[in-house]
Amino acid sequence: MFSIKLPIKILVNQAGIVKEARILDDVDMLRKIGNTESSLGVIEEIKMERDLMGKLLMISLKGKLDIGIVLTYPLTPVPLIFCHLDGTINRTNKAVLYKNLEKRITSDTPQEIDAYIIEGFFFLHLMSNNLLSTFEAIARVLFIKLCSYKGKQIHLIFDHIVYPSIKDCECDRRSDGDRSVEYGNIGNKQRRPGNFLKTLRNDNFKRDFVKFLITAFEEESLSEIMRNKTLYMTEGSTCYCYKLVDGKILKSTEGSMSSSHEEADTKIIAHLATIPPPANVVIRTSDTDVLVIALANNENIRRGVQTYLEVGLSSNNSLRFINVTKLAVKLGPLLCKALTGLLKRSTLLYRM
Repeated sequence: MFSIKLPIKILVNQAGIVKEARILDDVDMLRKIGNTESSLGVIEEIKMERDLMGKLLMISLKGKLDIGIVLTYPLTPVPLIFCHLDGTINRTNKAVLYKNLEKRITSDTPQEIDAYIIEGFFFLHLMSNNLLSTFEAIARVLFIKLCSYKGKQIHLIFDHIVYPSIKDCECDRRSDGDRSVEYGNIGNKQRRPGNFLKTLRNDNFKRDFVKFLITAFEEESLSEIMRNKTLYMTEGSTCYCYKLVDGKILKSTEGSMSSSHEEADTKIIAHLATIPPPANVVIRTSDTDVLVIALANNENIRRGVQTYLEVGLSSNNSLRFINVTKLAVKLGPLLCKALTGLLKRSTLLYRM
């Protein structure tokens, strides 16, 4: 394996603490082993092993090297768009893209709303401060809030929790405990955990709580709250539909909206594609990915359906709407597709 030793100048104080360390940039020095003398008079040999860059450096010392051509090829075992050199996942600040896209248009609040599509676990986080002591009371509070949204159709979309998952690494980073600990049965009269948000990081609790809501929303006492609403709710790969029939809540399976997708992000767009025109549809989520996915799939949404994103919080006066349909027209279909990474990088050049 090829390697090159780069000389590094080190300054050490009397206590042996390194005060300065920098790579010498003298070309002649790069041709020999870096023996450097510290302020203590000790000769030290410093190595920095970089096989790839070292080889490029040696080539450049012997002749001309066009680094522009070199960088057009993948130079690492794993593309750096996926991870850093140490193997950790490469993350970008998606909020930067979000703000860049949002400022390209002027969005108004929709006057009429026909359907609301809500990301499930985000909804639970929003409601965490208003939850009562028992699970039965929690289900009722959540149902009342869902039916208070404008529009005749309400879609509550949850992640499909599976193991192993591509999201495991990120979820482990956010969690401060074991996500797979068994929680136990969830019953109507059972008291909720003291720290509800912390418990929501447990995969088993999330899965069981959604199953509990599926049954709890059939409660006969909720029929007077539902009125003319139609509620769609996902659990795992199944979608359930709740309607008021002869004064009672009727639950059925909605096959056209069932999906094995793991992420709620993509399920949201699948539900959006089923809504008939004309309609104004609002998606309530905090995830930037939903905006990008919605833009990329705008051509798959039925003509006459106007899509909005409701983002921010009323508590800090940041609540606002983004007209996704208008933004998709502004950007054009090619750029909307490129944002997802499905097209070549050159598609983005001079367009952002």
